[in-house]
Amino acid sequence: MQHSSGFWPETCIGDIQAFFKADVNSSNISEKKLLSLEILNDSEIDKAWMTILALFILENVFGDREDEWLMIAQKAKTYLASIGLQKAATVCDQITLELDEES
Repeated sequence: MQHSSGFWPETCIGDIQAFFKADVNSSNISEKKLLSLEILNDSEIDKAWMTILALFILENVFGDREDEWLMIAQKAKTYLASIGLQKAATVCDQITLELDEES
């Protein structure tokens, strides 16, 4: 569930993980490593990663229902911009994790 500040907390990992085949918290994921280059506050990286993954799920799984989640996504992007990640869409476009078709 999205926090009122716009991010998805680390406690959402189970819900988010259910949409992917691979472990989304693996330290080998290059997209997550890219976040550390743009976000100066290390304590925000995990929240930013969960938020990026949530945006990816919204766009790729629920794209046909965009009118239902557009404002939620905007709030998430505002949060990401506030911590230094200006182009959340660019990071989402670079995600190479495979979605689990059964979720």
